[in-house]
Amino acid sequence: MTYAELKRQVLHLGLLDGFDDESLENSFSDAATRAIREVALIFPREGRATVAHYPLRPMTAAQSFIHRGSEVSIKCSGVAAFCFYVSGGAGKLYVSSPTATHSFEFNGAVRTLVKRTVQELFSTDVADLTLRFTGNYYIVTELSFFDAVADDLRPPMDGTIYDMRALVPDFGRFASRPFEDGTPVREDYYISGSRITLSSDVPEGNYTVLYEHYPEAANADDPEAELDVERDTELLVPHLCAYYMWMDDQPEKASQFYQRFTEQAAILRSTRPVHTHIKYRSTNGWD
Repeated sequence: MTYAELKRQVLHLGLLDGFDDESLENSFSDAATRAIREVALIFPREGRATVAHYPLRPMTAAQSFIHRGSEVSIKCSGVAAFCFYVSGGAGKLYVSSPTATHSFEFNGAVRTLVKRTVQELFSTDVADLTLRFTGNYYIVTELSFFDAVADDLRPPMDGTIYDMRALVPDFGRFASRPFEDGTPVREDYYISGSRITLSSDVPEGNYTVLYEHYPEAANADDPEAELDVERDTELLVPHLCAYYMWMDDQPEKASQFYQRFTEQAAILRSTRPVHTHIKYRSTNGWD
C-alpha cells in the first residue's frame, strides 16, 4: 500500500473527494503514521540485530577501600582509562603520569561513578599512572584500570550496556523473549527502555537480539512510496487512520471507523499463524 492509495481509501471512507479543510490535509500524514505504528504494536514485525559482546576487562582485580583521612596511593602501568564508585563523603584525587599531575574533586554523598581517560587528562593514549586519594571519610569501590577505552566505561561488575536504538535505527522495543533458545544469555541481562545490559557472567561472543520493528513515518513528499506496513496488516490501516482524522471533529463517525478497525484486527488475530519457539528433532538427528 502506498501513501496515495491509503489517502484514496480514507477519502472514500469519509465520502469525500478531497480534504476541504487545509488542516485535515496537513494532518493526514500524521494520522497515517500514527495508524501504521499502532498496527505494528498489535501485530509486531520481528527484527534481529547482532550484538558483538566483547567487553573491556580490567587490567587487574578491582580494588575497594575505606578512606579515613590518610592518603591512599595506587599505581598501575599502561593505563588508558580508570573508573570507580565513591560513596559516603567527598574527596580529591591527584592523578600523576611521568610528565604531569592533574587533580579533581569528587562528591560521593550518594553513590557516584567517577571515570576518566588518559587522553582527556594527559592528551596521550596510555600512561603509567599513580592515583592519590585525599580528603576525609569516604568509600571507594570497584576501582578498575583499563588498557583501552569504551563508550560506556564502568566497573565490570555492572555489566556491559548496549543501546539498541543506536545500533539499529528501526528498533521499537525488545521482543518478549529477546534471545533465541540455546543462547547462553538466560537471566543474565537487564532491560531498560532501548538499553540492554549483559552481566559480567555472559561469555564473550556475538549474540542475536530479537526486537520489534518501528515503522518509518508516512512520507507525504513521496506519495507513491510503499508504506512501512506488512501486507497482511495493511487492511487495518485505513479505518484506523480515518478514526484519527475525525476523532476530534466528528467523534460519532470516528467511533464507527474504530469499531470496524477492532473487528478487522480480531479477525486477523484469529487467523494469523502463531509462531512458537518449539524445536523438533527428527529420527535422523536434524533439528
